[in-house]
Amino acid sequence: DETLADLFRYSAQKYPLKTALIFGDTSVTYQQLDNWTDAIAADLAAKGIKEGDKVGIWHKRGLALHAAILGVVKAGAAYIPVDREIPAERVETIFTEVEASAYISEDLLNLSFPMFSVRPQPLAGEKITVPKTPSPDNLAYVLYTSGSTGKPKGIPIGHRQICHLVRSEQSVLEIRESDRIYQGFSVSFDMWCEETWVSYFAGATIWVADNTTSKAIDELSDVLNREKITVLHAVPSLLAVMDDDIPTLRLVNAGGEACTMQVLNRWSTKNRIFYNSYGPTETTVSATFAALKPGDAITIGDPLPNYNLAVVDENLNPLPLGERGELVISGPGVAQGYMKLPQLTQEKFVLKTASLADLPGDRIYRTGDAAMIREDGSIEFLGRFDDQIKLRGYRIELGEIEVKLAGLQDISAAAVAVKKDVAEQEQLVGYIVTVGSIQLEENLLRLELAKVLPSYMVPATIVQLAEMPRMPSGKVNRKALPVPESLLINTNTAAEETLDMNAPLPDRLLNILRKTFPNKTVNLSMDFFDDLGGHSLLAAGLVSRLRREGGVPKASLRDIYLHRPLQKLIEVWEQQTPVDQKPERKFHQIKLSRYYACWLAQTVALGFIYTVFAVQIFVPYLGYYYVEQDTGHLGYAIATALVMFALIPFLFSLVSIGTKWLVIGKFKEGDYPLWGSYYFRWWFAKTVQRLLTVQFLNGTPLYPVYLRLLGMKVAADAQLSNFITGAEDLISIGSDVSISSGVNLNNAVVEDGLLKLRSITIGDHAYIGTASVISGGVVMEPWTELQDLSYLQENTIVKSGEVWRGSPAILKETKKIEDLPQPLFVSASTRNKYKLLFSLSLIIFPFIILLPLLPTIIAINKLDNAAEDYDFTYMVLVPSLAVVYIVLFALETVVLSRLLQRNIKPGTYPVYSLFYYRKWFADQLMSISLIVLHPIYATVYVSAFFRALGAKIGKNTEISTASSVTHPLLKIGSGAFVADAVTLGESDIRGQQLILDYTE
Repeated sequence: DETLADLFRYSAQKYPLKTALIFGDTSVTYQQLDNWTDAIAADLAAKGIKEGDKVGIWHKRGLALHAAILGVVKAGAAYIPVDREIPAERVETIFTEVEASAYISEDLLNLSFPMFSVRPQPLAGEKITVPKTPSPDNLAYVLYTSGSTGKPKGIPIGHRQICHLVRSEQSVLEIRESDRIYQGFSVSFDMWCEETWVSYFAGATIWVADNTTSKAIDELSDVLNREKITVLHAVPSLLAVMDDDIPTLRLVNAGGEACTMQVLNRWSTKNRIFYNSYGPTETTVSATFAALKPGDAITIGDPLPNYNLAVVDENLNPLPLGERGELVISGPGVAQGYMKLPQLTQEKFVLKTASLADLPGDRIYRTGDAAMIREDGSIEFLGRFDDQIKLRGYRIELGEIEVKLAGLQDISAAAVAVKKDVAEQEQLVGYIVTVGSIQLEENLLRLELAKVLPSYMVPATIVQLAEMPRMPSGKVNRKALPVPESLLINTNTAAEETLDMNAPLPDRLLNILRKTFPNKTVNLSMDFFDDLGGHSLLAAGLVSRLRREGGVPKASLRDIYLHRPLQKLIEVWEQQTPVDQKPERKFHQIKLSRYYACWLAQTVALGFIYTVFAVQIFVPYLGYYYVEQDTGHLGYAIATALVMFALIPFLFSLVSIGTKWLVIGKFKEGDYPLWGSYYFRWWFAKTVQRLLTVQFLNGTPLYPVYLRLLGMKVAADAQLSNFITGAEDLISIGSDVSISSGVNLNNAVVEDGLLKLRSITIGDHAYIGTASVISGGVVMEPWTELQDLSYLQENTIVKSGEVWRGSPAILKETKKIEDLPQPLFVSASTRNKYKLLFSLSLIIFPFIILLPLLPTIIAINKLDNAAEDYDFTYMVLVPSLAVVYIVLFALETVVLSRLLQRNIKPGTYPVYSLFYYRKWFADQLMSISLIVLHPIYATVYVSAFFRALGAKIGKNTEISTASSVTHPLLKIGSGAFVADAVTLGESDIRGQQLILDYTE
């Protein structure tokens, strides 16, 4: 007696800080998702959705889709999931038939009931009325599959059934809390439930693929490796075309269609469990599992716990072992029937006969699948008895396609069959007879079908016949339908034989396409999918040939999905200069005399640089020494040392700014000889700048002021963390720009014997993610975004609203500017108040560094005074005094950090607020600790140090120099390893607001 809401809440309480969902660069923890979906449920209830209602889901992939479904479930309603790419007409038919009370989407449909949007995550402190737990007797969801009458048929699944499936399947798969699950299935496919509900129950992390990634087979291996996916649910046809190994993958569940020996031998290894699963939607996702090893016979295994199966004859009598019959299923997963299809329900969901008395329950489901029970008790799947098929995981009624095809103008008869191509891949083929034998355009027929059928149900090719082959009964003889010529041609061989590499790219593409789709008219105005009948496997083959022989080394499936029709593909690929066509690079010769002249100048300059660097070390101590000697007053001596140490950063900033303007003046865009006078002056100015530790200016309104003094054009309200730049005068940073830590504005490079200085422009409201690199010549227009760990190549222009990601970065998505949140308004007076506060705070940090050192300084001074001339035996105490300093500094850091970060919680906070100031101050303390306490990092002491700072750290954990840590919001499990220079859960700043979240 439980519901999906109960199962999820169980995990939310057990793993509150564990990441539940990841989509792109965003994620939510179980606690955040629990709060969000509570808010969605409360919102739905306020809008009239009550227990027992049905709510349609027609939403694009992402966190909001998952949250919407959970919210509907928590509200006590059943969700009706429909893939976002299914035609609107079919969606309207489904939602109307199921009598939905509302639907959740981004696009309005022609329906009489309301559309709702997914509300955003609740703000910190927002009060939410937790909805009442739904009844286990309620429906959980209604899944629609293809129907032989021409209309999809709905299968209602209750909470008892799906919850039983979750527990039953988890007892077999044993998904772990540490697992990362790839979520690639459409929401309208029932294996989505395995990816999602079973993973939620286990407390695992679900990595949600976006719409393009879920189709880009050629990129899937890279994605699985990059995201360290450990569990993959997939159809065998997808596994068959994935070549690269996935070392992190420990479990593969192949289901949705018949498995092959090639797939089994490829994916089952000694370090990876391979399951072949089987189950119709009518019995709640899966009913059997077989753990198979290479060379095993392909079976669908044994029933899940509490499921029962039998192989029967036409009278429902059990058949002996080894005999072929119909597979029937009983148990708590069997649905009640079909929505509003009583006759079909009566045919498929039947009362148990006396001969099946051993099966539990009073009803069985007739699958229509042929099977036999082997001697070892396992079940072998032998295909279908009727016209239903499974293709690439989707269950399809051929009759439904035939009804739609026959309904098109000028068609007198239609049939649909599955035929294998030369590569043994199954393809959906349509056959038609026309009125008066008139010739119809195949691509136009496909376009008409695409208006009323999902893409996976549109035939790859449509063949026009003079007449249909029929059996004596008058029924179409599908076995006699001819295999289209296009499926019998080896497109790889044909393309290689005729491809002219000297031909223009459009001609090369058309050449390959005509071999891929023989007997079809192909032109660049066509769409690969809608007009030509392509699908993901054909697209993967096309991409492979283009990379291999077509002169397009960067071709990808993503391109084919994103750039439609074919002409747009050409435009994209023509911009990618082939490797062999790149212009030759000319090296600028360097005179030996110039090299030695620069060497001599740098040697002299280093003397000045080291002298300046030594000042910050010796001056405070010398001040202490001489004042103490002259006055004999310890307090005066300490005060002198502290004041001198506090003034050094300010004096260094003046030296840095003055040196830049005296030595080089204003940087100018251009190319300058390596080791020349301009290069030397550039090197000298930048080296002196590096002497100043600007980390205390990061994230403050003082940083833009300092950069403007160096010549950079930067708005006063820009939010800047630490970043590197080569030539300040050539950089322009607009209003409300946010630059995260570790960014490199790389506008000064040495290349081909030249120092090249280039401009970089970052427009208003732009965002640059952590550890990203931007090359010279880049222009980021207003309202643009470069995500974490990305690299923008030189001269790239990022248009307004665009989001780029990757290395090299590519366009990920384009957002509507009017939909983007506006930044908080901050008055000049408010900024000035906080400038004063931050300025005063800068004086404090030298004191924080020096105070724990005072006992050591005093002790050494006392020991030195007490020692005789040239007696330095007291130096043996220096290691002990160093330990005293380390301990005192660590204690000081812990106390101050805990005070500053007390009651810190995830949420959104204004940048100009005392909360932000406290967080900034604590961050500076940790930056100092990375320097002062550097020797203890990567030792056993760091875990204890992090725990003292408020982090939850498991046993046997090794942590090195992690930065940007918000310790009270950090959780690290047992046995984890955090390497050097890791940015660990950096807080985000957007629109003049600080965004905090848990890091687990």
